[in-house]
Amino acid sequence: MTVGMRTVTPLAEAHLLGDDERDAATALFARCFAEEPWNAALVEVLPSCEEQQAFLLGSCRTDLACFAAWGGVLVASRTGSGGAASGGGNADVADGDTGATGAAPPPVGLALVGGRDMPTASDFDALRTRGFEKGCEALPPQSRTLLSARLEQMEAFSNGQWMGGLCTGDFRYLYAICVDAACRGTGAFDHLMGPVAAECDRLGMPLFLECYTGHLAALYGSRGFEVTGTTPMPDLGLTEYRMIRQPQA
Repeated sequence: MTVGMRTVTPLAEAHLLGDDERDAATALFARCFAEEPWNAALVEVLPSCEEQQAFLLGSCRTDLACFAAWGGVLVASRTGSGGAASGGGNADVADGDTGATGAAPPPVGLALVGGRDMPTASDFDALRTRGFEKGCEALPPQSRTLLSARLEQMEAFSNGQWMGGLCTGDFRYLYAICVDAACRGTGAFDHLMGPVAAECDRLGMPLFLECYTGHLAALYGSRGFEVTGTTPMPDLGLTEYRMIRQPQA
């Protein structure tokens, strides 16, 4: 497949995160979350890029572990890249670059999915707090204070309470979907979204998410999601879009 002037190796079937992929997956997750508007607004109070990166790595590593323990981390990879493509790895490196023999190359993309029946994330506020505290361990006290004050300012966002109000049974929650910058426009997004949506359809469960730009709301809208409400935060230039995709026959 050719995208623009690039030749892109097709994607293999998406698979659950393997233990040998966790470090690379954490790095990709942190890179993508550095761009995500909610997280960007959170970490912008930190005085250096190094502290921002350290916080995101610690926080994302904890989030990834929570969702992986539940079986809720889906990984996209390229065909013929070794590891998962032939039974367990993934790649966002140049075609043909698979790293050390037998090692899983870096991922193309990730999706983190939870639900009401996910023990470590049944309370999404608790999940967010756990990741936040782990990220703060890498920071000096003054930076922790700055970050805590900013998080308190953002309490109206991503608290998860709205989902329980719309669904009395179980549901699925798309906590994050990440595609490496070098692989955007190659179909990796739908490669991850497709199995998640199909599983929700099979189980008859709604799928919830939150996003923070009109562009993303439109993107998810084209995949069957509807906006159920918004929360503006003018001081930060953010608007949270709360979205739901009902199961489809």
